[in-house]
Amino acid sequence: MEVIIVDEGKDVLRMAHTAPIAKELVDMTYTFDETTLHYPTTKEFEMNVILNGTIERGTWLQVEEYSSAIHVGTHMDAPAHFTKGGQTVEEIPVDRLIASAAVIDITAKSRSRARCRGHHRRSVALGIRLSGEAAQWLVDNRNIYGIATETLSFDKGSTRTFPSHNILLGHGIYGLENVANVDKIPIYGAKLHVMPMKIGRGSGAPTRIIATFPKILF
Repeated sequence: MEVIIVDEGKDVLRMAHTAPIAKELVDMTYTFDETTLHYPTTKEFEMNVILNGTIERGTWLQVEEYSSAIHVGTHMDAPAHFTKGGQTVEEIPVDRLIASAAVIDITAKSRSRARCRGHHRRSVALGIRLSGEAAQWLVDNRNIYGIATETLSFDKGSTRTFPSHNILLGHGIYGLENVANVDKIPIYGAKLHVMPMKIGRGSGAPTRIIATFPKILF
């Protein structure tokens, strides 16, 4: 698993010159459709087509409606998700949504474990997770805005205490879950643009995540 740690405002890599540099863009969001990952106890993403055709005077019109639980697919966990009185989605400062990133890749250390070989894309139960001890270390030793993971949760699927959620969200650090294409960005030097749906009083939201970085880095 690769985990992205969103740094506080300062570029991890500072360029020594000011000449224009070509930028690479990576979409780190899974498409919301009938394949969107969700827990068995939550409502899956569902879209119904209301109109798809020609209306008056030959005008083409396509209209849909959708319904879904919030914490499915690529989404944000706001601090309020596990913290009474914590920030809801619309209360997270905008300057915390555009920030530098570093990637922690432990795939090589877990190569023999099937759960580390991409099963997080197909199952909510598999994937390497963040321990409570690791979450506490990040709080104590790094000044971060958020953390992102490829899995649908950064806590173990079998947990009933959710230590990582309680520690990180309890310190105002948001989570990004079921994030795509982590292997397509550099270990450091990327900037994340985190764009959650601005849901009032929401404990989370579907989120589009775009990474940008100089092409020379990857």
